[in-house]
Amino acid sequence: MGTKPDYEELAAQVKDLQKRLASMEKVRSQKQSLDSLIGLSGQYVWEWDFVAGVKTFSREFYRLTGLDARKKKFSAKDWENLIHPDDRAEYQEAVQKGVRLEAGRFDAEYRIRPKTGEWKWVFERAVVTERGENGTPLQIQGINSDITDAVRLKNKQFNSEQFIQSVFDAIRDGVTVLSPDLTIIRTNHSQRKRFRAKRPLIGRKCHQVFQNRNTPCKLCPALRCLETKASEQNEMRFEAESDPIWSEIHAFPLFNKQKEIVNILVYSRNITDKKKQEDEVVKTRKFRAIGALAGGIAHDFNNLIYAIKGNIDLAKKDRRPRKKILKNLSEIEKACNYARELISKFILLSSGGVPRIKELCITGLIKASVQTWVQNSKITYETIFHDHTWRVKADGDQMQRILFELVKNSEEAMPDGGKIVISVANHDAAVYSPSHPSAAVGRFVRLDVWDTGPGIPEQDLPIIFDPYFSTKARGAQKGMGLGLAMVHSVVEKHNGFIDVRNRRENGAMVTIYLPADTTTH
Repeated sequence: MGTKPDYEELAAQVKDLQKRLASMEKVRSQKQSLDSLIGLSGQYVWEWDFVAGVKTFSREFYRLTGLDARKKKFSAKDWENLIHPDDRAEYQEAVQKGVRLEAGRFDAEYRIRPKTGEWKWVFERAVVTERGENGTPLQIQGINSDITDAVRLKNKQFNSEQFIQSVFDAIRDGVTVLSPDLTIIRTNHSQRKRFRAKRPLIGRKCHQVFQNRNTPCKLCPALRCLETKASEQNEMRFEAESDPIWSEIHAFPLFNKQKEIVNILVYSRNITDKKKQEDEVVKTRKFRAIGALAGGIAHDFNNLIYAIKGNIDLAKKDRRPRKKILKNLSEIEKACNYARELISKFILLSSGGVPRIKELCITGLIKASVQTWVQNSKITYETIFHDHTWRVKADGDQMQRILFELVKNSEEAMPDGGKIVISVANHDAAVYSPSHPSAAVGRFVRLDVWDTGPGIPEQDLPIIFDPYFSTKARGAQKGMGLGLAMVHSVVEKHNGFIDVRNRRENGAMVTIYLPADTTTH
């Protein structure tokens, strides 16, 4: 008879088997729970038997693709057929590169085609979990995410960016977008072409690229735009690929919902040709001015020589008493004094007449002299001095001379009477004017001299400072045409600025900016 079974041992084996089955069921249940949790996030897990070339997937994969869940395993060929043809080579390259790495990790983005036929984008992150003795990958596990919506949003944003960039590139003038710290964050094709020698433009400060400076330009429209929170403009010279170019710059602030400036749009139009034409006009004007100057000098000195020689001839021939001869000599003396005054004006107009700069109270000078400047009894005058007016750095004699010229000029414009106003005020800001592109930021004293006369014809304003130009008839005491030219020359030698314009009411106004003496305040 056979040996009776050991029921105790058999019972132990059955009990052990039940435990193992329970443990396997628990693992299976946990795996299903894990798969369900992963599935809630739109992800699925998979396992790849690299040797057999077979992939198995969690349940979420079948929900995503709509494929039959009874198909538990996918061969390499089956899996390859699911991937978009344009993505297969890139995916295989990512896998091969990843398994060769010691860590065995790799990421990939590609499209798979569900049963519906609509392509889905997935992001895959995988790791080699088992290798053979020679390091050959045996098993790979990974997790995939459905990123279709994210890719669509990204493409939508990209298409929007592309549209904006295409609009920028279609503009023939230069367009640049700056951050608030003046860093270039976008340019258009025209700007990149114009400054191709200085690429890359993105990520660099605008003054570094366009002006070869390490600090912002003093009259930068973008900087003013940040201060005023409004559009600003200026004309600026740039060092481009070949010859320097002049551009008309417009800066526009771009705000967020909180009304904060987040970017600055800078639009630059090339006006180099316009500047060249203006230079030609200026050259023509200069030649005309030189011609007028030469003719004026010849006219004035011819009159002086005629007066001197004529009176000398009379003195020689005159046999009248000494008193009569002295009258001729007095006329000669007047002519000589007039010649000396004329020569002093020429010196101030030329490179001579260098001012002897010192601290000067301009209001004190005006108070002491204004009464002697106004010589027509029909003319009234008024002075307006603002409190705590700064002192200036100037030559007192030259300042007195040009103020006298300005008052006399206004006086001659009002032969039937009128009013002259002299105003002095502090100006703690940039002196900005299209006629003064080199103006600087700093402290200035602003001096205004205006009258109630007829004003200056608009066509004459651009040439008002030309030597021997005058809107008045010539005469013994007026109309020489050197007054404003001399004033302009003196102001320039003091590193100041001058403008002439007509007032809205009536009359003309001359505005002078003189550098303030910063050592005294």
